[in-house]
Amino acid sequence: TDITSYALERLKRSKIREVHIIGRRGPVQAAFTTSELREMELKARQKKRLFDLIRSLNTRKLPDSKIAYLHFLKSPSEFLGENFLRSVRFERNQLRGLEPGKQYPVGTGIYEDIPCGIAFRSIGYRSRPIPGIPFNERTGTVPHLAGKILENGNTLDGFYVVGWLKRGATGIIGTNIMDAEETVDAIFNDIGSGALPSIEDSGNQKILEILKSRSIRVVSYQDWKKIDKEEIVRGQRIGKSREKLVLMEDIIKVIDGDVTF
Repeated sequence: TDITSYALERLKRSKIREVHIIGRRGPVQAAFTTSELREMELKARQKKRLFDLIRSLNTRKLPDSKIAYLHFLKSPSEFLGENFLRSVRFERNQLRGLEPGKQYPVGTGIYEDIPCGIAFRSIGYRSRPIPGIPFNERTGTVPHLAGKILENGNTLDGFYVVGWLKRGATGIIGTNIMDAEETVDAIFNDIGSGALPSIEDSGNQKILEILKSRSIRVVSYQDWKKIDKEEIVRGQRIGKSREKLVLMEDIIKVIDGDVTF
């Protein structure tokens, strides 16, 4: 794992032994990926095996005798306890709708309580609309065609979208890379076709000049490679894939060549 050492050590000392992860819909509708499940010590090679992996996850023991449970088709309805949390009451759901990946949960009126001492809600991220830019209120995304923003079914020259605003709050770093590549390809295609004005007098250099005039420090790709290399080296020293740098002052030191801290 690339989790920071101090956070990992805190988790190791934690007295929590059971973790229950609750989903309102079913495993087919789950937004997480196999890569995210690997962080719970699952092995997977293909996205199509996600359902089987989820089935195998329940009651799987984690390091230090910790156990993770995945629950689906349940919605929290009440937190129970007087002076502190004792349990959470969940209503069982059933799915409505015809398309498997887009079905929505409906309560059945059947409830069950799960004892617990602490609860966290994770209801997802939702993008906010930008004035003048088309926005789908239902999905929380900007309509697009391969990264080019759509309005009434037509692409808008010079307007592009990327990231969660483009596809919704799903995926990992690898997903972001492919997402960004698609949008960048759309930009380059428009430059080549003449749909965008020439960038000879502006582009990257002009942006850098503006940032410099505002005393804003820029982290270049070469700077990022220094950070990446240092994190990997630090991780290898303690048997990890990488040890993340979390303090900006430490990141700046690595960029400037001072790695003595």
